[in-house]
Amino acid sequence: MEIIQNQTFTGETMIIDDKFFVNCVLENCVLIYAGGDIRFDGSKAKNCAWNFEGPANRTINLLKWLKALPADFITPPPSPRQ
Repeated sequence: MEIIQNQTFTGETMIIDDKFFVNCVLENCVLIYAGGDIRFDGSKAKNCAWNFEGPANRTINLLKWLKALPADFITPPPSPRQ
């Protein structure tokens, strides 16, 4: 797992799987999560959009079906990776 410490990210599109954010600020970012390991310690995500892909997206859909999430919980379409 990659450790990222004491950094501020603004307006970035980031794949956050397999990362450990320590004392970071993510602001106005697009956070792409596909179900990998992730940790946050003392970090904040402010006004970020979440994009769930792969297993994470399937989990969101299951939780909607189980009514553990509201039906109108919005999952944006995956963004193309380069």
